[in-house]
Amino acid sequence: MINSFKFKDAIISGANNIFKNRVHINELNIFPVPDGDTGTNMSMTIVGAADKIKNLDCLNTTVGEVAKMVAYASLRSARGNSGVILSLILKGFSQYLGNLDVASGEDLVKALEAGVKNAYSAVSKPTEGTMLTVARIAFERGHEALLEFNTEKSLKNTEDLSEFEKKYEIETNTKNCDVIEDARRLITKKGKDIIDGLRETLFEKTEKFKSTVLKNERNVLNKNEPVGISFSSNSGKKKDKNLDISDEICAKIWGSICAGAREALAQTPDLLPVLKKAGVVDAGGKGLCLIFEGMLSVFKENIIIDQEAQVISLEEDETLRAVSESFNEDINFTYCTEFIISKQIGVSFFLDKFRNNLEKIGDCVVVVDDEEIIKVHVHTNLPDKAIGAGLKVGQLVTVKIENMEEQRKIALEAASVEESKEIIEPKQRFKFETPNEEFGLVAVVFGDGLVSAFKELGCSAIVIGGQTMNPSSEEIAGAVCSVPAKNVYVLPNNKNIIMAAEQAKKLIEDRNLIVVPSKNIPQGMAAALAFERDKSLEENTSAMFSSMEKIRTGSITYAARDAEFNSFKIKKDDVLAFDGGKLIFLDNDPVKAAEKLLRKIAKNEMSFITLIYGKEITEEKAEELKNLISSFFSSSEITLINGGGSAYYFIVSIE
Repeated sequence: MINSFKFKDAIISGANNIFKNRVHINELNIFPVPDGDTGTNMSMTIVGAADKIKNLDCLNTTVGEVAKMVAYASLRSARGNSGVILSLILKGFSQYLGNLDVASGEDLVKALEAGVKNAYSAVSKPTEGTMLTVARIAFERGHEALLEFNTEKSLKNTEDLSEFEKKYEIETNTKNCDVIEDARRLITKKGKDIIDGLRETLFEKTEKFKSTVLKNERNVLNKNEPVGISFSSNSGKKKDKNLDISDEICAKIWGSICAGAREALAQTPDLLPVLKKAGVVDAGGKGLCLIFEGMLSVFKENIIIDQEAQVISLEEDETLRAVSESFNEDINFTYCTEFIISKQIGVSFFLDKFRNNLEKIGDCVVVVDDEEIIKVHVHTNLPDKAIGAGLKVGQLVTVKIENMEEQRKIALEAASVEESKEIIEPKQRFKFETPNEEFGLVAVVFGDGLVSAFKELGCSAIVIGGQTMNPSSEEIAGAVCSVPAKNVYVLPNNKNIIMAAEQAKKLIEDRNLIVVPSKNIPQGMAAALAFERDKSLEENTSAMFSSMEKIRTGSITYAARDAEFNSFKIKKDDVLAFDGGKLIFLDNDPVKAAEKLLRKIAKNEMSFITLIYGKEITEEKAEELKNLISSFFSSSEITLINGGGSAYYFIVSIE
């Protein structure tokens, strides 16, 4: 049986497993543009839940109470579409396990079923080949395993009943046959039903049976799985065995769920041609597999998977890299030396002595002893001696030596570029305000220029977020509650933030949240312009929704990675032109690409053209584009906005 302790550990293990593999999941992103990262979004969602329960005292807590805490915390921390879908799956566990003290294998399957239904119902047009498919097939395989187990158990119970008939020589007259048939029907139900049913029938018919049932009643009542009744006089040993069997059953059923998830994940390229062409599986589905496998480690082995990744490449070792970067200011030793040692069997390793020896020849020493491997970081002028010390312990797996003086020169030269990169902000905090006004607006945007623009359009609160930084449901709810209004419109301005905005409704009780599903900045601006405070809720909602349909949008951005996408062979840093969400051509000059894009999408003379430019575009380049298109759209009103974001060169809208 799964009690509160084990369920808590399973969630933490699942969170750790996806967290340490989040970079790999991010790399499965098939789209070449800078985008929200699935691995980051999913890991932040479930890590938020794990943080909520990690210090929970489970001694007086039920599995249902833990499930409710997990569901609520994951909802608050949900980021991006993948994070929201994950939170809805976890909500299913809260819904089904909510009133249970402990959970059986059957309960786990039904809880997952509830979660799958939540996820599918939340998506207007579910796409197969995504994490939805992985979750659904995982449930189906778990359900099949449950049915198979119940069938085997029913057969075993029938055999047990036949043995009982022989042992106590029940007469086969009509009256007693009816009693036995009643028992046959009842015997496959859960433990409590078995006891109640047998009390009503056999207790009164057979005195010998009465004492046997009393001896074994506690065994059966402690089981929620369909079980057979033992008539052995050694009831204590049978009880212990039954408890072990119950744990094993839960692990086997969840193992079938994991196998189903892996099976579905392997099928995702066949269901989504774009995945097959890119040679990858669905990122969200992979994340779900990792969470389920992390949970299985607890159900099967009582082992919580460590959050720290097993390092194969030093380039991917975020722990050592972070340590290295934290000592960049004062360079006392020239060479940053990092290596991984595979421990040699039979060779003793004394951590303190090894670290002390390295400290004699350098500083910034970090030594991590990780069972089979040892990870080492040191700044030194004698990297050969540091590596030699490692060779005495075992074989070198990887080695990296970098000249920090040269790195500093490069870093100083690139400082201006680094300043333009988006920084992920800590969780945003908003001050609660009592809702005493009628209406308010909240927008999700990134970049000083766009923040100012939306404030000028009447937005009372801004959530910092966008293409590469998806805010959580909790942050959106916090912004809504900081607006002193009874009805608050939220403009997500990104298709990957709409679901999180919808989920934020469940965190708010004292005001009405209306999500205006703006998929990009121009749609959000159009909706904000359509809002009028003296109109009714219905009138404003209708006007804001319809305003988004009147504009056409495009964007010029850059390729974040090499990719093959829709017949385009894309190289990193290529200039990409999008009509709405469709890639229509490649270029090597952002200004010329924007001019070409506008000519393509503006087939007729347009009244208004808005050009939003990002950090990589200077004001002179933006003016150059404005002058170029003025000759083609002489009667159009052209507006330039310095957006300040770094995920795009230009965002254009026409109406």
